[in-house]
Amino acid sequence: MGKKLINGIVLLLIISVFFLFSGCVFTATEQGEPVEVVKNPQIKFGVDKYTELTVKAIPGLLVIRGTDDKEASASMEIKCPSAAGECAKHFRTLEFETILRTDKVTIRPTKRLGFKGDRSAATVLYVPPVKRLIVQMNAGETKISGVEAENISVSMKAGDMNIIIDKEITLLDCNLTTGNINVTIPENIVGEVDIDSNVGDAFIKRDGNTENASRSLLVGAQSRRLISDKGTIVRADVQVGDIEINITK
Repeated sequence: MGKKLINGIVLLLIISVFFLFSGCVFTATEQGEPVEVVKNPQIKFGVDKYTELTVKAIPGLLVIRGTDDKEASASMEIKCPSAAGECAKHFRTLEFETILRTDKVTIRPTKRLGFKGDRSAATVLYVPPVKRLIVQMNAGETKISGVEAENISVSMKAGDMNIIIDKEITLLDCNLTTGNINVTIPENIVGEVDIDSNVGDAFIKRDGNTENASRSLLVGAQSRRLISDKGTIVRADVQVGDIEINITK
């Protein structure tokens, strides 16, 4: 018991150091706030119900919405403190690129995050029905709603996930190192909820009631609830942070 508690404390210290020295926390190195739009790439690309779509996003805000259009589309907006500083110079040539392999499509920015100064990034995708959606982002906030797919998998190192499932899928799988996960799903399409927070809270809200997850120690919480014999399986795992599953009527 004592060993797990010590492991939780060590994990918290590691996460704190990660935030302090990584580029995931954006602090101003140029004058002012990021207000100058230096890049706004846009792209359209083909997918279908047999496609495994992987989205690799630049840290910042990522919004993914379902659409009935035949093509998927993506846009990205990069803001810097000025149009003449190092930030603008670094991101001026940023574009989207797509990698096609049979029924697999990957969309990603052409640059890795190498600039650690002040900037903001917002990426928006509209996705038609696909077989599987895989989302990968280092840090920021991910918002997903209205996406039609068999499986949706989201993984991040730091930040927040806000996901709304309004159509039945086979599996929603969320993995986060540090931050918060919030999922909203109707009762009539949810099958099983399996949530685990190593250091933090995890609970299910249903019928106006909050079901707190069980705690093996003071530092973590986990819960597994079978709502229906069939329906969407919701899995959420966070190392340090909170998980909230909202089951609506």
